[in-house]
Amino acid sequence: MKKYQYLLVLTMAFYISHDSKLVYAKQNPSPNERNILIRREWLTYTRQMESHNRKNVVQDADDHKFILSSRKSADCLGQKAYRKNSLSWQDLCYSGESLKNYEAKRSDLIKKSLDAVERFPHPQKVDFVSAPFSSDIAVKSESISDEADNNHLSIASVGGDKSINSVGMQYSNNDDSNRQKLIEASLQLFGGYRQDDFQFSIAGDTDGANPNVLSELTWKDLKMTQLKAKGEITVDQRFVLDGMMSYADIYDGEVQDSDYFSDNHADEFSRSVSRADDGSAIDWSYGLGYKFSLGSVSKELLSDDIWFTALGGFSRHELNLIAIDGRQVVGGSGPLPPQLHTSYWAEWEGPWTGFELIGKRKKISALFRFEYHMADYYGSANWNLRDDFQHPKSFEHIADGRGLVLNLGAAYQLNDHWNLNFNADLQDWQAWEGLDRTFFSDGSVIDTQLNQIKWNSTALMFGASCLY
Repeated sequence: MKKYQYLLVLTMAFYISHDSKLVYAKQNPSPNERNILIRREWLTYTRQMESHNRKNVVQDADDHKFILSSRKSADCLGQKAYRKNSLSWQDLCYSGESLKNYEAKRSDLIKKSLDAVERFPHPQKVDFVSAPFSSDIAVKSESISDEADNNHLSIASVGGDKSINSVGMQYSNNDDSNRQKLIEASLQLFGGYRQDDFQFSIAGDTDGANPNVLSELTWKDLKMTQLKAKGEITVDQRFVLDGMMSYADIYDGEVQDSDYFSDNHADEFSRSVSRADDGSAIDWSYGLGYKFSLGSVSKELLSDDIWFTALGGFSRHELNLIAIDGRQVVGGSGPLPPQLHTSYWAEWEGPWTGFELIGKRKKISALFRFEYHMADYYGSANWNLRDDFQHPKSFEHIADGRGLVLNLGAAYQLNDHWNLNFNADLQDWQAWEGLDRTFFSDGSVIDTQLNQIKWNSTALMFGASCLY
């Protein structure tokens, strides 16, 4: 009997000692033990996610919720026991600094969990839910908020201090609770600098000869200030309606008018140079498109998501060009009459097709947009110093043309509704072998060949966008 009593005492002593070591280990974990606990936390969570898989997965607060509370002089992390998987921790207490380290590592594991959630069939929602917390130790949660934003998740407070740093995670496949907005809209406003060049030339006859270049006018370095507005409406995250309008005011530039006797710009007999610091440019466009996500490409490009939109629409582009304060430099010299105020009005109008790519990484997004335009060109002029021409329409131009429009953009997300934006517009327009029709004061009309129209434009702008 004494032998069994002695054995019983030894056994009890062993269990007491072992239990004390466990309690000490739980309250004062080593870095290695802490890493093991963190790893177990993540594995337990992902196992729970896998076990629910496609089903309606709403974690009970008692099933998966972490609460930071203040106990004595230390911050303690408590977790209620999982109903399944049998992992249960008892009040793991860390010092304030250790708690910060733990939270940073836990944020990284949460990100991995989010990546795992994205791979599940039909994932719908993950909520980070804050719990009440009152502690002198503040643990940053911006990284967790960023992960929520990047994965289209939500963060909600359930009471207590708004600087809560305790985070619980819930996963839901409930369509009613996560129904996307049927209609989303955005409005962007920009302002900035624009510079254009414009040129046309005509031949001596309708066959493009005698000479092949009779007269050529070039507006260059047209400097402008521009305002631009762009709106977009998306229905069911797929169907897109967008529109754009811009207005630019010319404040500086130069125009040259040259005439030739022979082919290929030979034997120039007249040249005048004038100021072109007046006029304007107006652009407007609208389009319809279909939008979809390039999920697999997004991963390869290290982007949170990339959206591709196939587009088609209609546009109109106008230039109001003025020449004043001129001087003759070939075929005479000296200033032109002070009443010089010649004008040329250019219009490009027609359908277009193109595409748009938008990629997002955290709070920064980038845009690439390309449009190919099929345009009808029309131009009309008033050469006010020519008494032999009719006024106000001295001649007109008609031609078929094309336009290439490239739009580059970047945005920084300030909050859920406002972005700061940068935008660059590049345009290249051309028309060939059209009609030049001159109206003389005696009523006669003479046609000749319009050789070519060239128009290039570059605009750099900053602005803001509002999301609804």
